Amino acid sequence: MQANKEQMIDYDKLLFAVHQGAIQLTNGKQELNQINVYPVSDGDTGSNLASLIQTIIEETKARSTSMTDVFEKIAEASLLGAQGNSGIIFAQYFNGIYNHLLLLEEKNSVRSFIKSVKSAVNEAYQAIENPVEGTIITVIRSWAEALDRSEQMTSLENSLPTALAEAKIALDSTTGQLKILQKNQVVDAGAKGFYLFIEGFTSAFVDHTTVPQSTIGSNDAINISISKTEHIYNSEPAYRFCTEVLLENVTQTKQEIQKGLSVYGDSLIVAVNREKARIHIHSNEPDQVLNYLSQIGQPIQQKADDMLLQYQVNQHKKASIALVTDSVADLPADYLLDNQIHVLPMNILLGDTSYIDKITIQSSQFFEMNKKQGARATSSQPTMKTVENLFLFRNKIRVDFSDYSSSKTKWYFSNGQRSC
Repeated sequence: MQANKEQMIDYDKLLFAVHQGAIQLTNGKQELNQINVYPVSDGDTGSNLASLIQTIIEETKARSTSMTDVFEKIAEASLLGAQGNSGIIFAQYFNGIYNHLLLLEEKNSVRSFIKSVKSAVNEAYQAIENPVEGTIITVIRSWAEALDRSEQMTSLENSLPTALAEAKIALDSTTGQLKILQKNQVVDAGAKGFYLFIEGFTSAFVDHTTVPQSTIGSNDAINISISKTEHIYNSEPAYRFCTEVLLENVTQTKQEIQKGLSVYGDSLIVAVNREKARIHIHSNEPDQVLNYLSQIGQPIQQKADDMLLQYQVNQHKKASIALVTDSVADLPADYLLDNQIHVLPMNILLGDTSYIDKITIQSSQFFEMNKKQGARATSSQPTMKTVENLFLFRNKIRVDFSDYSSSKTKWYFSNGQRSC
């Protein structure tokens, strides 16, 4: 035990291992999308986690000066890049590690690392309104507890492989813990994403292994490759929109935010740290969600995916092409759903907040708020990321964004037909 207390961690080696774990996870993105059936079979867990990981890589390129510095950068980046259930849980876990490191007198030792990854498990659980075992949270806990038990080993190099083996057992066990996973005979996608990360992390830290960088860092035009496997939607979603918001200058605690939002939907996850918060909720009222959050902080990012439309397209596709319009067309919501028309919403800027037209701000709200603001509202075209997200849930799609601009856009499907 004494030897472990005195052993220090090389923070450059630690950051190298984090990057290799990130690459390992991203390389498995398509498989994670393919096995994503819980909590909603929308096939985007891999893409969400890859987005989180890419942000972490970008924000931690500069040389660090301590283990605390490494995790401070990771914590900050993870809140900025987190998407989806698993991504926000991942982000809160990283923030928890950083928070607990700050409480320790010695911040660069093996012991402080192990104690922090163990203590942070509680913060990850607290981010979830209703934690469910057999998901990412189970594997996070199993890995951290295994590290804590193996602390008597002579070094972290000896502890990590043991903890990885226990995490693998926990991952394989997720199939039998949830009926939806057992029915599809898959492990939980978020749990496997975390396992891939610690697998790459362990190999790099123990054996100095470099993971082949097959999917990160390309500057080429975006090319979405979607798995050909159909995702199985078992029932119509109870709420229509998967809504996510990033806030800064937050004035409430995690528990207060959870209580305030609980009336608007389910699948609520809230990650909070240093006056920033990342919120995920399934809701029929994303405009009311944003209205509430605007009163306790400044929204700086937001998105809302139409899960009901995705479900209906996957279950009863009405056409071999996808009809795409923008929100300026002002088509009724029921008409859009009945005819399976996809909408690229305009961004509406009022004051310091950018809203998603017809989703996080309705027309009636727009006129009322515009009058109160006293300044002219502006709009902008959808971002590249918004266009990408529109197509992520659809399989057998090839998207060419090489000519994406306000005047010349091409969206192609694998059968050669062009979208409308």
